[in-house]
Amino acid sequence: MTRPFPVQFSLHASPDVLEISIAFRAALDVALEKNVAEVLTAFGRMGSVGGLSGESSNPALASLKLISRDFVLKRTQWIFGDVRIDPASLSILLNMIHYIHLEDAAVESVLIAWQGYRREMGISAIKFPKLWPQLSFQLEFGNMLGDGDIDVTVTFKEPQNENVLEQVVDAMSAWLLASHRGAYADESFNPSKTAIFLGPDVMTVSPDRIIWYIEVMRCNESAFDGLINLLEWVHWHVARISIVEVGP
Repeated sequence: MTRPFPVQFSLHASPDVLEISIAFRAALDVALEKNVAEVLTAFGRMGSVGGLSGESSNPALASLKLISRDFVLKRTQWIFGDVRIDPASLSILLNMIHYIHLEDAAVESVLIAWQGYRREMGISAIKFPKLWPQLSFQLEFGNMLGDGDIDVTVTFKEPQNENVLEQVVDAMSAWLLASHRGAYADESFNPSKTAIFLGPDVMTVSPDRIIWYIEVMRCNESAFDGLINLLEWVHWHVARISIVEVGP
């Protein structure tokens, strides 16, 4: 995807630190600072619960901890530590910054410092994190070719209490929130137009399973890889999962 702002990469001195510097075309007021912070916080939250893991990054070990953030006139700088995310997550980060550019404040330039960057990735290519190949639960995908509703059913190995169920929904919501901030945009879906909408029934939550009813999915289908990777993190940190089913 072509970006409307230049992006530069450098290798950070620390292997587990990700530094993001965004220069804007005009100074940000308090409201715009809040909007920008919401988007970058959503990115950080996704990384902390395995949503930015991939084929080379085990979701069970996922981590992305905010060390500092700063706003000074036309610039913001965010530093994350304990960075354990997939290198392809840079596409998601750039999509979310692209969303900021379109929806909140025009971006002048972006500088990203991280040892996870690989020159061969290419900043214009969309390469979303792929599915972790060693899932700890059974995964079944139904026929995804139609335009109908999509159910995501997460069945647990044993009944869970209300507190645990809330933690699972909260983790899954990090993926949903990021999707509304351009995370899975591509050439067909502009970052400011991407979204995943749950249907009128929203979800069914019971001790044995959680079902999300997705009515509209306006983004790259790789979003499901991100959700499954996130559920792998859930499996190891919140509640054991027996099977995840995705389909009509």
